Amino acid sequence: MAITSILSTASSALTANVRRIDAVANNLANLTTEDFKPSDVRTVSQTAAPAASSPVVFNSGVLAVVVEEEGPVDAATQFSRLIQSQSAYNMALKTLNVGSELSGELLRLSA
Repeated sequence: MAITSILSTASSALTANVRRIDAVANNLANLTTEDFKPSDVRTVSQTAAPAASSPVVFNSGVLAVVVEEEGPVDAATQFSRLIQSQSAYNMALKTLNVGSELSGELLRLSA
């Protein structure tokens, strides 16, 4: 079902953006720590298709991958990532809310 896929993708996007915000917070907290290696969370779209005869439903989503970066923490870069992550989080939340409303409306219509 398409709505299930939308909800799954929005949910995994929320989780990925929370992980990225956590990484930014950790990087900023260690801004003056010597030899600290900053990290970032990269997001990758993931899709899975079931075999034609499979009864299993596969959902798409967003995979969060933590990567260690070279060099010192750059505060401007971290704040830029924070703004991007907050915007992406808000959009995923709106998508989740719309998907939930659509699902509820479908249930209401089918009753």
